[in-house]
Amino acid sequence: MNKKFICIEGNIGSGKTTLSNMLVEHFKAKLLLENFEENPYLKDFYKDTKKYALHVELSFLADRYQQQLAHINEDNVIVSDYLFDKSLIFAGINLQPAELKIFTAAFTVAKEYIRNPDIIIFLDAAEDLLKHNIKKRGRNFEENIPTAYLQKVTNAYHTYFKNNTHLYPIIWVNVNKYNVVGNEKHFNRLVNMIKSKTDNLIHYI
Repeated sequence: MNKKFICIEGNIGSGKTTLSNMLVEHFKAKLLLENFEENPYLKDFYKDTKKYALHVELSFLADRYQQQLAHINEDNVIVSDYLFDKSLIFAGINLQPAELKIFTAAFTVAKEYIRNPDIIIFLDAAEDLLKHNIKKRGRNFEENIPTAYLQKVTNAYHTYFKNNTHLYPIIWVNVNKYNVVGNEKHFNRLVNMIKSKTDNLIHYI
């Protein structure tokens, strides 16, 4: 397969990790998972967003950079449950202007060394489904995430992907209608699209 680096993106609770594992099994690929549990500031961030926002975003940036840099030259198929640019998307939501300026400078330097994906699957889910999935997986520090915050994240992803269609193919999945992690027919359709899409456009399902 000519897609060597597949990135899965979506809001909190959209099913990124589950789908990543399924694609790894299907393509016999290597899996890159975000190490969110190792971020020492994440739990504090959910308690005091303003105080810990820069801490949590820089920590995520450093971890994503180190992880992706370690695999940049591999020729095997890699499936990642995050896009490196996720760091900038969330920083734009969480940081104050002065903090964002600092963060963007660090991100821009790191980005120069990071491999671009060959294709992105964006899992777009309504907030009620996100809240359901968040509650179902039972991470205590996530259970009180406000719906308004999830909406901000969704809007930020929409803006990002609609402005980056010239960089790589994007498969935009309406998760409320297409259950790619629980319906074999829907999953197989997604796999076929991953194999066939080569133009740098958004393809909706």
